[in-house]
Amino acid sequence: MADVGTRDFGSPDETRTPDKTQVDVVRIGATTAARFAFEPGWRWSECVKPVAGTESCQARHVGVAHSGRIAVKHEDGTEVEIGPGRRGRH
Repeated sequence: MADVGTRDFGSPDETRTPDKTQVDVVRIGATTAARFAFEPGWRWSECVKPVAGTESCQARHVGVAHSGRIAVKHEDGTEVEIGPGRRGRH
């Protein structure tokens, strides 16, 4: 029988706090999940780029927007705005 793992973000394995950002990370076996909280005025180029050291985010993300809105601009220039109850469009 397969194992079933459960976790919650109330006791994350790791918390990262770049400028205007809180990232709570939980690990369940080989899977990693993260909860991101961005403060008003957050911009990847200003808050994360200095820590990441790359021109754009190099990670692949799959997620759900619980509240607020975030605009995403891809390297090819396409943009999408993501928010609760709204499907992103490229």
